[in-house]
Amino acid sequence: MPKLGETQIQQWQQSGYLSVYHYGEGKLLPLHYQFLLDLIQYEETQLQQSVPTLILHGINDDVTRSNRLTQIYSSQTKLTE
Repeated sequence: MPKLGETQIQQWQQSGYLSVYHYGEGKLLPLHYQFLLDLIQYEETQLQQSVPTLILHGINDDVTRSNRLTQIYSSQTKLTE
């Protein structure tokens, strides 16, 4: 979901839902405003959890460069190349 500005959040609250593209369904689906209300009840530290994850990434991937993954995750993970 893209980052939302104050105006977009207000529109979401007024309409009750935000249309979000669901890749599994291949279409826009409504994300109800209650989702945001539930989310803001938690401290950010409560939402962060370390989960072992293996990412296999080809060095010749023309969509996402492997160094981009290194930039994103290097401070959080043990990288093996």
